[in-house]
Amino acid sequence: MVSITVQLNFDYALSFRFFLLWQPLVETGARSQITYLDGQYAYLTSCLTPAINTNKQIIGYYLFVFDITERRLLEQSLQAANAELEQLVTLDSLTQVANRRKFDDYLEQEWRRSLRNQRSLALIMFDIDSFKRYNDFYGHQVGDICLIKIAQAVQATVHRATDLVARYGGEEFAVILPDTDLAGAIVVAKQIQQAVKALEIPHACSDASSAIVSISLGVASVTPTNAETAKQLIARADRALYAAKQQGRDQYAFATD
Repeated sequence: MVSITVQLNFDYALSFRFFLLWQPLVETGARSQITYLDGQYAYLTSCLTPAINTNKQIIGYYLFVFDITERRLLEQSLQAANAELEQLVTLDSLTQVANRRKFDDYLEQEWRRSLRNQRSLALIMFDIDSFKRYNDFYGHQVGDICLIKIAQAVQATVHRATDLVARYGGEEFAVILPDTDLAGAIVVAKQIQQAVKALEIPHACSDASSAIVSISLGVASVTPTNAETAKQLIARADRALYAAKQQGRDQYAFATD
């Protein structure tokens, strides 16, 4: 670490004004980045310390400047590594949407926020119709490609930054919609259904009316209370999903309880 010390001398009045102007630098110091003429750069940290004589008068200031480039670059490297690690533990490695761990954490977070603010929280659960037959007929590699395409199509359909698309497990996915009532969630469910159909992925073994990959969706929305938990919202959406399958697949159903 390289340091530079400069003594700044002023008369008392100027020193007082100088102190007021640079008080934040005196109290906490400051970081800055400088660029040399050759394009290289350095990170510096600086602070001011008053010089006081035996009469306890400020007679000047010492400016301390330290080169912290190496430390700053190490911090940036660690931040990048932490961000990459965070992605690894929260993203599904195949589909690149949120994984089950992220889903569980985010649903609990939004449940608490919705409970506190008394706002609606919606959940859509959906899975791919007859996906086991699809895998058996086309092979698991093609099945993986199908999962990726559907996940990315749904991710592109759900636009708000607060919404979350997650792979819940296997061929089942979930979409968390904060601040969304049942009517709004149904609109999103229809958009998701159409986005998947628009992919026109062939499915020769489908139970649905068309010969392309389709999905069944369960929709639920609640305003949380202290008497309920986020797991009950999942249960509602899951029951609605089961109802959609029982009614013939390739459709959505919504929870009424």
